[in-house]
Amino acid sequence: MEFVILGPTALYLDGQQVPLGPAKQRAMLAVLLYHVGEPVRVDTLVEHLWDGRNPADRRSSLYAMASRIRGILLQAGAGRALERLPSTGAYRLNVDRTLIDFHRFRQLVRDARQAGAQQRHDSATALLTDAVELWRDEPIADLRSARAEHIRRHMNESLLDAHRLLAASLLRLGRHSAALSRLEPLIREHETDEALAQHWITALWAGGREAEARKFFLDFRRRFRRAIHTEPAVTLPSPAPQLHAAAPVPRNVASSPHQLRADIVDFAGHADLLNELSRLTDPDDKHTNVVVIEGMPGVGKSTLAVHWAHRHLHRFPDGQICLNANGYGPTLPVTPYDALGTFLSALGVPDNRIPVGEDQRRDRLNQLLAGRHVLLILDNIKDSSQARPLIPASDTCVTLITSRTRLSGLAIREGVRSLTIPPLSDDECLILLRGIVESRRVDDDPAALRRLAQLSGGLPLAVRIIGEHVVARPLARIGDHVDELTGRLLDAEGGDDDNASLRTVFAWSYDALRPESARLFRILGLFPGTSIRPEAGAAMLGTGEREAEHLLNGLARAHLVDHSTVRRYRLHDLLRDFAAQRASAEETAETRTAALRRVLDWYLLSAVNAAALLAPDSPPVPDLPEPVGIEPQVFGEDLAAMRWCESERENLAALTRWAVGHGFARHGWQVPGAVHEVFERYGRQDDVQEIQELAVTAARLDEHVAGQVGTLINLGATYFAVRDYPRATASFTEGRRLARPQQRPSATPPGV
Repeated sequence: MEFVILGPTALYLDGQQVPLGPAKQRAMLAVLLYHVGEPVRVDTLVEHLWDGRNPADRRSSLYAMASRIRGILLQAGAGRALERLPSTGAYRLNVDRTLIDFHRFRQLVRDARQAGAQQRHDSATALLTDAVELWRDEPIADLRSARAEHIRRHMNESLLDAHRLLAASLLRLGRHSAALSRLEPLIREHETDEALAQHWITALWAGGREAEARKFFLDFRRRFRRAIHTEPAVTLPSPAPQLHAAAPVPRNVASSPHQLRADIVDFAGHADLLNELSRLTDPDDKHTNVVVIEGMPGVGKSTLAVHWAHRHLHRFPDGQICLNANGYGPTLPVTPYDALGTFLSALGVPDNRIPVGEDQRRDRLNQLLAGRHVLLILDNIKDSSQARPLIPASDTCVTLITSRTRLSGLAIREGVRSLTIPPLSDDECLILLRGIVESRRVDDDPAALRRLAQLSGGLPLAVRIIGEHVVARPLARIGDHVDELTGRLLDAEGGDDDNASLRTVFAWSYDALRPESARLFRILGLFPGTSIRPEAGAAMLGTGEREAEHLLNGLARAHLVDHSTVRRYRLHDLLRDFAAQRASAEETAETRTAALRRVLDWYLLSAVNAAALLAPDSPPVPDLPEPVGIEPQVFGEDLAAMRWCESERENLAALTRWAVGHGFARHGWQVPGAVHEVFERYGRQDDVQEIQELAVTAARLDEHVAGQVGTLINLGATYFAVRDYPRATASFTEGRRLARPQQRPSATPPGV
């Protein structure tokens, strides 16, 4: 069995071609073969096949093609090689990589590089000859999308690199004529490729054709200078006096920059991410040579990239190039044009010979890095458009990109993989903090030290700020530091570096937001619950659900909120404190109060709608507010109402606690009254007693007699359910006492 993507997509069994169906179906199989063994999302397939046009309309066609491809593979003896991954909505093709011509080509090239490094040039030549002869036509010829063009360019660059290596191997074996035969069509097609030109000159010279070599040298210099606007890095094999005076001094294209900063000696945690990064960049089984490391500010993205690089320095003998792209910070982001110039300078190109155009700079970088093993760390990248021009084409280089933003553009268009760094666990924070604090002090109060580590919320930057705070105050007890920093960690200074404080680091992300996203982020800092859905976010903003969801997804891409589930969003505790402070500074007291009132109304009225389905016999909650500026949740069936109550149970309890303590007493008893019957019948009971006790307090603060009667009866029922009969009796008695003087109650008590 052999699969072909180095040409029109094909499958051969015992030398006979197996029909694969129409062009779109062959194109889909080509994408899966290119990404063999990896999940390929449905959206990615749609973009490949239809350039992303009307993706929803194309899914049914795609599913039908997947079914037909699965049948063809089954009949060909590949089993159920094509599987659907339900959790991700992606497809994965599971066949042996060696059965696919392109992946066999890449393995042959890797083996040839190793043979060449061991001076076995005859083996390298044989392997490379076999590799280039696998190419039959234009690769992935059935794919014509914009995204496919990028993949095709990468594949063609891999072929060109193999040709360069083959020519070099032939020259080392003294087979100059064979090298010329291989090079001749390539020289015509790639008129400004310096490596090919150098091999051509060397082969001509070694074959005794010195005059032709000199003429080509002059012609190439002239052509290169017109196209690239700088001098080429090609030389004649031996001195040529009549030319040497006019020729430029050759650049040191073998310059090996070593810009990697020092490793963190007390690096803690993330062993799984380090292993995954090694797997993704494994040169022997390469999924991709570009990985984005993303996460919230202060979580340690740059530190992880540098730590991994130090553990794998042996893989990059030709150097390491590092760039702070200033995507977030006090200065303007570095432009790709300037960054490319910095890279070329690091690789030995004199400033006066760096090309003037961005495209020319990128071409020059690709020429210099072709076949070299260099690590590039693009740190603090703002977005995909800043990163894309800086990624070298060479598959022997590895590029690590760190960003606070989810670089979806790179993932969608180039298939770049990403790793999201989560906060450290409590144990990992404790290990890191113990290493920072003087050893003689860590055992003074282990429990307090653990609480101190927990204040960091898992952010290594916060742990180090806490550690510095402790070290700078050697006479204070560990417990004193807990009291001092609890709720005030944002105010802890970064010593003599303003950029080392949490407030500053968070502000860089916040300041990069658009105004409407920044306002939502501020408002979310006021939300009393643990996680929020777009509908509740819309209530807080006073806007539509779709707009709120769009803004929430934008905050998630910026790693300022996390997805706790598909449509639920959660703020890190320290980011919540930061957002609340920005809300206090930038929102008026009236707008803050209005936002909180809207979200309380939304939860209350949504809970009432849920209870109407789940407990229709319960008396209505009296004196409900009008739904002004909000659209409460409505439910078409019991199951939807029950799921909403289950998912919002923690929030409803948190909102009750908050309302009672912040001047919203009526909501403090109406919300528990609305859900009492539902919570008492379904689910765990540990929180029912607490919120009913709070409801009684709120009703008394509100001086609402009907509210007090209803909540006392509900509380009594809760006490009765847990067999606390004395307190049940007291609650029922108090409720009856309050209800008795009312001859004509104005409203029915809630939950009776």
